[in-house]
Amino acid sequence: MLATGDKKLAKPALEQLRVAQRRENRSPQLHLEFARAYASLGNIPRADLATAEAAIRSGDLKLAQLKASQAKRKLKRGSTAWRRADDILNIRPRKKK
Repeated sequence: MLATGDKKLAKPALEQLRVAQRRENRSPQLHLEFARAYASLGNIPRADLATAEAAIRSGDLKLAQLKASQAKRKLKRGSTAWRRADDILNIRPRKKK
């Protein structure tokens, strides 16, 4: 749906992505698709958070924290999305043995 570029399909795409998320939440690609859908709807804070989620799942903590920081500044303080952005910001890299 998102590949068509038709912004009217972004909301139905989000619904389908939420269904897929129940089974494939660990997929970086799924979260990148969420980011595209939110960006199509003009919801940049949620797009940034979805990009952070994708980056975490791809092992890119630096990008994840950058995008979580951007999202957190624009999200409603205390909301579920704001708290998730805060969680990502509080992840510390694993120490190498």
